[in-house]
Amino acid sequence: MQPAIDAAKYEREVLLNLSPESLIRVCGTPQEAIQDSISKTLVYGSSRTGVSVKLRFDTSDTRLETVESFEPKGADNSYPPEHIWWWLDSAATSLAEVPKIKNDLPCLAR
Repeated sequence: MQPAIDAAKYEREVLLNLSPESLIRVCGTPQEAIQDSISKTLVYGSSRTGVSVKLRFDTSDTRLETVESFEPKGADNSYPPEHIWWWLDSAATSLAEVPKIKNDLPCLAR
């Protein structure tokens, strides 16, 4: 039960309070910044070699919407178990992603 409580606390205190500016303050300059009419995505290197992590923010309110790792799919066309897919509107499934986020982005591990 404690891991789920810790993940919910991290999500509430860290992920739900991130903005593009606060992410840059904590993690430094991103490898890439992608902007379109509805979102801004900041791309950072992961602690895993050859893997990057994309953090997508809504431009209207700067809320973090998704965190997803970018790595090759396996021979069976599925992502490896370490693949991150956290999104704002899916708290029940996204909490399981928190340890992966903390592992891949140590700058957010607090």
